[in-house]
Amino acid sequence: MAGKEEKRRKIPSNRDLRAGTFFPLLPGIFLKRFLSQPEIMKPLGICWIAYGILRVCLGVALLLFEPTATVMFGALLGRVADPFTLMGLFHAVYILAIVLSFVCGILGIAGGLAILGNARAGRGLLIVASLLALSEMPGGIALGVYTLILLVPARSTESIPAK
Repeated sequence: MAGKEEKRRKIPSNRDLRAGTFFPLLPGIFLKRFLSQPEIMKPLGICWIAYGILRVCLGVALLLFEPTATVMFGALLGRVADPFTLMGLFHAVYILAIVLSFVCGILGIAGGLAILGNARAGRGLLIVASLLALSEMPGGIALGVYTLILLVPARSTESIPAK
């Protein structure tokens, strides 16, 4: 093997190979073109519509089961010093969960329909919906992170002036 030289693949110097870089060997032009194609946005819109319907149904279920949840939480407060403050806090958190569920569901449905219709307003709606969806495990986290990776533009190191 001493007579044969190994051929090594040389990585071009214009690629960013830092840790955490997605697809470091793909050309930037190909990556931008790949992520902006409607083939990626159509399934994303369908997923957000389905997730939005699920969150609205969850909000309706939270409303329907509010008396049961109040009784169940109240049963836990039999031996605490100040049960009325804790019950008030429970109601505030429960109402916040209901409002969050409805807002995330409505934004998800509206953003999904806008992305399916190739509207630019859908991008902003889905970014807000994905930030709100991060509070629900595991589906909200998965869909929210995937949407943020696709729709939030990465800052280019070339646009930052050197000091």
